[in-house]
Amino acid sequence: MPAATPGRIMTTLMPRQREETKITQRIRSREESPRTENSLHHPFLARYGQGVLASWMIAAGVLLAQDPKQEPQPVPQSVAPAAPADQGTLRLEISGSRMYCVKRNEVEIKPGSTKPRQYRNGPLTTTFGYKYQISAIRRGSAGVVKLFESPTFRTAYREMWTPPPPPPGPPLPISPDAARRGRPTKRNVTRWIPENTCALLSEQYSFPLLPGHYDVYLGFDLLLGTGQWVPLQSDFVTDVVVEESRVTRVHGSVGDSNGIRTVKLDSADPPEAPASQ
Repeated sequence: MPAATPGRIMTTLMPRQREETKITQRIRSREESPRTENSLHHPFLARYGQGVLASWMIAAGVLLAQDPKQEPQPVPQSVAPAAPADQGTLRLEISGSRMYCVKRNEVEIKPGSTKPRQYRNGPLTTTFGYKYQISAIRRGSAGVVKLFESPTFRTAYREMWTPPPPPPGPPLPISPDAARRGRPTKRNVTRWIPENTCALLSEQYSFPLLPGHYDVYLGFDLLLGTGQWVPLQSDFVTDVVVEESRVTRVHGSVGDSNGIRTVKLDSADPPEAPASQ
């Protein structure tokens, strides 16, 4: 093939250079133009209007104004609405630290009831969650009235553990004992959730009740790995009088100090007029 002349080379390359120059000018014009101008011509805003953009900006401002390092909030206190005219109010007031904590192994395990390998794989865990409730029994009635029940605080869960694959390359020498045991297989392992081991109770809980004499109960229940609930710790006070249009205060204390937990319902005051709350 004959060699191309310089004139032909310039004629062949100039259209491509012109196209590259156009593309470069478009890119520079987009980079130099304000971002707000480009955003206002977005197809989404052209269809739904700039009001959507304003709503997004307001929502973003609210989120940024919130402190992301807020402390965990306790269970909201049960503040019942004003009791009807034919009912009274039972008010449970909690003193002390109001903090209740559980341990990893709350249930006593009899010797020999678990396999030794369970202890080698990790600590034994019998506490999978807990909750507390406030109940009342009206004298002359067989039913139990559940006044309040907290959500379940999960402290452990099970998941399937898969052993990692062997490293690439020739197999490493292993001891005879390890060879007899073989390669680890899949198994269920228990994961502990330490941040859920303590719950903070509210200072007071109020409930409307029919007039009468009541036994009031405050108790904590434990969730086992089998899904069964068992009692953990509780206390009660008897012969609490509730009168129509009056408030009866029950005093209790909950705390956890140096590993010693306290759940106590001490006494109940005589009913008093609502104006003295």
